[in-house]
Amino acid sequence: MKKKFLSLSAACMLAASTVTSPAMAQTPAPAGTTVTEETQDPAGSSDAEIAGLVIGSVALTLAAAGGAAYFAIQQGLIQNPLPGIIPGPAKPKPAPRPAPRYGAACTAAQALLPARGADGKWLTCVNMGQGELRWVYGPTPQGVGTATPGGYCSPGEQGGQDSRGRLMMCINEAWVYGP
Repeated sequence: MKKKFLSLSAACMLAASTVTSPAMAQTPAPAGTTVTEETQDPAGSSDAEIAGLVIGSVALTLAAAGGAAYFAIQQGLIQNPLPGIIPGPAKPKPAPRPAPRYGAACTAAQALLPARGADGKWLTCVNMGQGELRWVYGPTPQGVGTATPGGYCSPGEQGGQDSRGRLMMCINEAWVYGP
């Protein structure tokens, strides 16, 4: 389909560029007359006007062909012959990772890190025992660097985070990793 479209477009542009209008066609001089350089065609066009029309037609055809080629490259219809000069089509951005869901498995790299769940609530990746890590509901994080292991905290305080963003909880007025 792509090749048919491109070849049809090229054929149409080529055909349109070679069409000569009747006003521009030359008629032979009548017998018995002499042709001089002062002679103009009956429509009153001079050689400069004719040359301008020809140059303009060629420029228009080249511009149309260039535009068609640029469009075809951007759409991926043809391969880019000059990747450093002609920009290629934009690369699609990777899809965002799906939001975690309560009870779903998580990785060791996500352990104790807070994340906004698919339902909009805060989840934390915790070890359920025997190396099984799952997303569970957790406290609203206070921000990275708001807690240090063993540091003082107010009773009932939740959601402290160490310098790496891992969640901590307050037990006996000291920050410990958890929940």
